[in-house]
Amino acid sequence: MDTELGYNGDLAVDENGRIGYVSGQDEIRQRLYIHLSAKEGSYMYNRELGSGIIEAYKSGADAVQIEAKARKALDGIPQAEVAGVEITQEGVTVFVEAFGNTFDIWIRGSESE
Repeated sequence: MDTELGYNGDLAVDENGRIGYVSGQDEIRQRLYIHLSAKEGSYMYNRELGSGIIEAYKSGADAVQIEAKARKALDGIPQAEVAGVEITQEGVTVFVEAFGNTFDIWIRGSESE
């Protein structure tokens, strides 16, 4: 079980202000999303966390380059393997096989959207 993150990355709370929690498939999806969407080196307690996918996307990187960044970002999760990426005008979808399931992790092309 982990604390739930809201759409903007802050802690998710319910209508009574209680912090939300995730577990199971939602927890796995959230963990994958954090590893893939965080700016590489931006987390002060773990400079290895993150991918640089957004920066690569903005600079016009191709699918092979972005997939390599995704693979590196998921090195810390041995049960996760990148199955492919899809690049669109809105962002990047990384397809990940993890813990016996396939997850599609969408990363916005702009942090401000």
